[in-house]
Amino acid sequence: MVTVAVVGMGTFGCRVVNELENTDADVVIIDKNRETVESYKGKVKDAYITDALNDSVLRKTLPDDLDTAVVDLGQGLAQTVGAVAVVIAVVLGAGLTLGVCLDGVADEVGDAGADLLGLPG
Repeated sequence: MVTVAVVGMGTFGCRVVNELENTDADVVIIDKNRETVESYKGKVKDAYITDALNDSVLRKTLPDDLDTAVVDLGQGLAQTVGAVAVVIAVVLGAGLTLGVCLDGVADEVGDAGADLLGLPG
């Protein structure tokens, strides 16, 4: 079984979770938007309403058995780059795979992006 963390439930993050729903992957989502997280609670293993930009929060919420992390923090490039730096430190420090989607790129990733992430097409 593969464990995937989706950090940020923007357009791309939601699409990843929706694609993974039909697999046997354990999915963990992390986002600060309560309504979004609540809407996915029945579809994922764990759902956290918290700030993905906080290093200590990420270290506590990312599962020990994590195989892959997908980062989609949505709207500001500076905010996304800062958060990706934190996630890279956490995720790559554990020797995991990291997928990153910057704002404005989500719709263009399409099936090619899904293939890169190892998601079903």
